[in-house]
Formats: sequence, C-alpha cells, structure tokens
Amino acid sequence: MDQNYQPYQNEQQPYQQAPAVKNAAYYRARARQILRPCYWYAVLAFLLAALLGGISSGGVSFNFSDTTVDSNGVKVNISAEELLEAVRGGDVSALLGEISPFVAIMLGAVVIGMVFSILFSIFVGSPMKLGYQRYNLNMVDGNGKDLGVLFGYFKRGYGKSIALNLLYGAIMLVTSLPMLAVMLLWFMPAVFDAAVAGGDMTGGMIASLLLSVFVFLAVTVATVVVQILIEYRYAFCFMILAEYPEMRATDALRNSASLMRGNKWRLFCLQISFIGWILLAACCTCGIGIVFLSPYMYVAQAAFYDDIANRAAARETEFPSLNPDDYVVD
Repeated sequence: MDQNYQPYQNEQQPYQQAPAVKNAAYYRARARQILRPCYWYAVLAFLLAALLGGISSGGVSFNFSDTTVDSNGVKVNISAEELLEAVRGGDVSALLGEISPFVAIMLGAVVIGMVFSILFSIFVGSPMKLGYQRYNLNMVDGNGKDLGVLFGYFKRGYGKSIALNLLYGAIMLVTSLPMLAVMLLWFMPAVFDAAVAGGDMTGGMIASLLLSVFVFLAVTVATVVVQILIEYRYAFCFMILAEYPEMRATDALRNSASLMRGNKWRLFCLQISFIGWILLAACCTCGIGIVFLSPYMYVAQAAFYDDIANRAAARETEFPSLNPDDYVVD
C-alpha cells in the first residue's frame, strides 16, 4: 500500500475508522463528510451533467387516443378504431391522407426531436457520463472543486466513452427483445382484435386476450428482473473507464462484472437506504429537492466503489487487472 496515501479528512471532523462491517450508514456518513467543504460545487456539477446528458433519464412515451385537430379550417378526427383498422388492413396511406399539414409538421418535429435526443445522448452524453463519474471520484479523493474534469473526456477517451455507452445500451436492448417480441406478435394483435370487436367479443377472444395479458406481464416482470441484475453487474463500468481511460470499453464491462461479484446486494441496500429522502424530495418539493439530494447519493456510491475496488492499495499496482481473482481483498 502507498505509505504516502492519507484518507480524506475534514478540518472540523477527522475521518473516522471504518466499522468492521461497512453498511449503508457508513457510506452515507462518509458521503456527508466528503460533501461538507464542496457541496455547492457538487450541486453545480450534477446540474451540468444532467443538462448535457451525463446522467441517465427516462425515455419518451406516446399516448394515442381519439384526437380532433382544427388547422386552417380543416378538421381531422382520427379515432382509435380507425387507427387499428388501418394498421391491420395495411391501408395506412388513406389514414395519412386525412392528416392536416399542421399535424404532419408536428409529427415530423417529434421524430426529429427524438433523433436529436439520441444523437445528443451518444456524442455529448457519453463523455459527460465519464466526466461526472471522474468528478465524484475526485470528491472522494478530496478534490471536489475542480469542475473542469467534467469535460475532460471530450478529448481523452472520447471514442471509448461512446463505445461503452453503445455497448451498454445494446446489452439492455437485447435483454428486452423477448418482451418486445411477445408484445408485437401476441399481445398487440390480441388488443387489436378486442378493440375492433368492441362489444361483440366472443368467449375465445376474451380468453385469448386474458392469456396474452398474463404472458405479457410475466415476460415483462422477468425482463425487468434481468435488466436490474445487469444494471448492478455493470454498475461501475463508466466509473472504471473514467478512472482508467486507457482500457477498452469491453474490459470496463468485464472489470465491473468482476468487481460487483458478491457486492450487488450491498449496493442495492445502499441505494434503497435513500428511499425516504427521495420520497421527501419528490413529494414535498415538487421534485426540486432531487437536485440537492442527487450529489449525496452519487458521492455515496463513489465511496462504495472506492472501498470495494480497494483503490488505496491499488495506487501502486496495475489495477484494474483483467484477472477476476485480483479483486479478492483479504
């Protein structure tokens, strides 16, 4: 171990000796200690990372229902049944002919917005993810006031950050394919039949619809469970690549999988321990409090990574090794 390495210390309260069993309370306490001298820097870093795609966010949803649009004196009324019948009959061109230019422009704007969002998340969000992870590690190391590190990976490791982001997204997409297949090949046709039939549904159609709903829900639950396990398996792939940008994206995934072996439950317990604060921030502040809570959560996870990766002992080694056995800490 590096003899010159000293744990992070705060002037008012020195770093406390870790307990025998490092639980969620320990990492939360360490995060609070780390944040004291640079909390507002951490909030600003979070806002910058969030605005530039460095933090994962929700997807885009669409709601199709009966819609009436009046544009330039042209009234368009598209019902759900007409949409279903047009799709099933393959006569989509007739349906599109009833859409006004205004609606067509709006749909085109939505498509362009989606494409721009995807490209932005790939080419800007990817290096920002690494930059934000590096910033959190710097905070653990006692240097939380350097915001320039957020943008450091636009030059160093830019291509690898994109490759890792795409690989991670591809893995999550592949795991969702069974759910998409069931939805498109079984669930949606059953729903179409039920919508077109309306009140004239037969017993066989009702049974088929109920079975398709049950199968779809079962596959969806299984997919969510698998994706959660994958997320925990690769929880620190971006942080590893941020710390060691010389390695390949595939090696970052492999090292994260090795590092999280036996630690998935501990990370889950750490994350779930914030549930009270999350509910308080979301409900009592209309979600604004999440901005001020998130740095606390991310720094606690960085402290968790710092511990399980044994970074103090690895400063003079070739860590992270590609041999999973090298991650075993006696």
